[in-house]
Amino acid sequence: MFDILIRNGKVVDGTGNPWQFGDVGIEKGKIAAIGKLSSSTEAKRVLDASGLVVAPGFIDVHTHSDVILLKEPRHESRIRQGVTTDIVSLCGLSYAPSSAKTLALMREYLEPVMGDYDFGKRRRLSVAALLKLYDRKTSVNVGYLAPHAAFRVEVRGMRDGVATPDEIKAMKPLVEQAMADGAIGFSTGLTYFPTEKVETTEIIELCKPVAAHGGVFVTHMRNYVDGFNAAVRETCEIGEKAGLPVQISHMRLLGETRHRAAETLESIEAYRARGVDIAFDCYPYLMGCTFLNAFVLAASVCEGGAKAMLQRIRDPKERIMLRRGGQEPNWDDVFLSAIPSEKNRRFEGLSLAEFARQWGKDPLTSCCELILEEGNKVTAIGVTAEEEDLRKIISHRLCVVGSDAIYLGGRCHPRVFGSFSRYLAVYCRDLKLMTLEEAVRKITSLPARRFGFTARGVLRKGMAADVTVFDFDNLKDKATYQNPRQFPEGVKWVIVNGQMVLDDGQHTGATPGRALRGSGSA
Repeated sequence: MFDILIRNGKVVDGTGNPWQFGDVGIEKGKIAAIGKLSSSTEAKRVLDASGLVVAPGFIDVHTHSDVILLKEPRHESRIRQGVTTDIVSLCGLSYAPSSAKTLALMREYLEPVMGDYDFGKRRRLSVAALLKLYDRKTSVNVGYLAPHAAFRVEVRGMRDGVATPDEIKAMKPLVEQAMADGAIGFSTGLTYFPTEKVETTEIIELCKPVAAHGGVFVTHMRNYVDGFNAAVRETCEIGEKAGLPVQISHMRLLGETRHRAAETLESIEAYRARGVDIAFDCYPYLMGCTFLNAFVLAASVCEGGAKAMLQRIRDPKERIMLRRGGQEPNWDDVFLSAIPSEKNRRFEGLSLAEFARQWGKDPLTSCCELILEEGNKVTAIGVTAEEEDLRKIISHRLCVVGSDAIYLGGRCHPRVFGSFSRYLAVYCRDLKLMTLEEAVRKITSLPARRFGFTARGVLRKGMAADVTVFDFDNLKDKATYQNPRQFPEGVKWVIVNGQMVLDDGQHTGATPGRALRGSGSA
């Protein structure tokens, strides 16, 4: 007898093969049978999926849910989209491995984008210890990347700049241990402190133990505007010399590559043709979200930690010196998304230009004073792509979907609540940029293979029973920039490791998610 039997569904198995009507039997957390099953087959729970799509659970390859998963383990913003696995510790930013001192610094630094979590009194937070906090305690599975920033802070403190050979030598065994503890790869954020000024040779050396463990290098590249092509070359050089797959995070085309998507994608295909295992991800929106200070100030403002940063920008002369790249952003195209204090929360949703008018000072001064008042716990949303380019990127065969979800603020980015529903409803169903089978492949088996989840991503006998059942014709993303905290419509059932987590659109409270450790995680 099956635990769950899904009947009469339009089965899209995740491989890209044509859909077929059929049944899916689930037993002891695994897919036990798939196909046309006998009408006499018995199950503890039978789901009639007539008119619905039955697919593998979706994999979000780029999230910043490291903390929110611990604070809100039901993770409804992902489950209600059909997501059953989150990959965390992107852009080189997370908490493990770290000593107590480094952990305190990283908590302080990352609070604006991740929130804060009390990890208790620990002498050290290892990757293994962090994974235990997720394992069977969240509604989704979790894969963890070893974060570049944590290794740098551990060895060098809160300083950017070029690491010495001895410092790189000291970081390598830490990366090795992180991979042995279950990390699935290595991530870096080369426009963020403290990794903005690292040399390529450092990344290559740190990626060698990652390659030895079968991991992947995931990078927020050094430049996405006028140095984009050089940044791709650097990424491919790292992959070639370290001997591992490389994944470009949140792919977007601006500056030199704007409106040249076809040419840019052809150049990436050319690297694959010469043997570089390169791919990329993106989110289905034209705007991105990050620290407010990253929009208006140079990464070096963070030198020495949050307290030093705040002290530095109290000086108006320092602010001018620390302007982002010596240039101001387009103040009308960047919007405040998360402000913690009740006093200033009224500014959420305003452009920086309108905020400055209401604050009563020039935009740079206004932003710095807001950062000071809020202890740097402010995020903003700004334009990062154009629709023509986004359509070419998101439909490309090498592209997987990552929400880049940052959960904080009343005006958080709508990608938190809508990425996967929008991807399927708008770019697949409405615009017909790809078939349903291809769209599902790019959020199931393709990312599973990319990140080494050998038991997931496909509906096949013996695979882990992560399953999403949804009404494709009526799937609707409701999250907007003005009102982002709205769940989508159309996802009916979500099963994680054989347990019902979303039942007829309602969360059951179950937390069967597993920590997916590296090298062929279950």
